[in-house]
Amino acid sequence: MHRLQFLAEGFWLAGANICLLPIAQVQHGDGKVGRAMTNMTDEEFNSMVQSLCESKAEEFRLIGYEHVEAEEVWSCVKAKYVKHGQPALHVIVNDILSLKVTSFMNQMTLDAYRGSRF
Repeated sequence: MHRLQFLAEGFWLAGANICLLPIAQVQHGDGKVGRAMTNMTDEEFNSMVQSLCESKAEEFRLIGYEHVEAEEVWSCVKAKYVKHGQPALHVIVNDILSLKVTSFMNQMTLDAYRGSRF
């Protein structure tokens, strides 16, 4: 199971050797110091999401779903965001890494009934 792990000062590991996510210290209004992801460019965001989706697709292939592609994984995950828009980065990472095969196959079946490729 993939989880976000703290590696060293300033970085988190998303999944098994997938990508490093930079973090920064932030001070909240109440004086507490916490950590937050730094702003990412669209290119960095897309690259990170692509890596996570490829990892999840590879996981599905390892358990017998041989034709799963990263684009299909992202299509399944982002279908949840149609009504309310794109959520925070940590929610997206969690949704990708916690995606179950049954949810994925349900979404692919619905998309097949609708006539779309994904």
